[in-house]
Amino acid sequence: IYNWICANITYDDEKLVALDEDPFQLNSGAVAAFSERSGICFDIASLYAAMCRAVHVPVRLITGEAVGAGGWVSHAWNEVYDAENHRWVPVDATFGLAGKNYFDSDTFHLDHRNPEIQGQWPEDMP
Repeated sequence: IYNWICANITYDDEKLVALDEDPFQLNSGAVAAFSERSGICFDIASLYAAMCRAVHVPVRLITGEAVGAGGWVSHAWNEVYDAENHRWVPVDATFGLAGKNYFDSDTFHLDHRNPEIQGQWPEDMP
């Protein structure tokens, strides 16, 4: 799923600008990202969560901050559950679009902070 998103979805810089102007006029989320093959971090993280849910991979949608062009900015990413090691693995497909490996990166915590779980599927996971 991570590799597919990184290879088939692009980051929409224009949408990011439009978000500041009038966020209520934008299509957002998993369906928009899939059909338009582009989106901002929330769209990409929503698509990742939806695709994981479709194949029964435990997943979380996370919001927090990440290092962007202007320093720390609002951001969204995911976590998937590694049942073998009993831990949640951080995944950032948005950062992966740039060709970096942000699937369980050892340096993830250096440019992501203040994570808050916005949704978890299934809900009864640890």
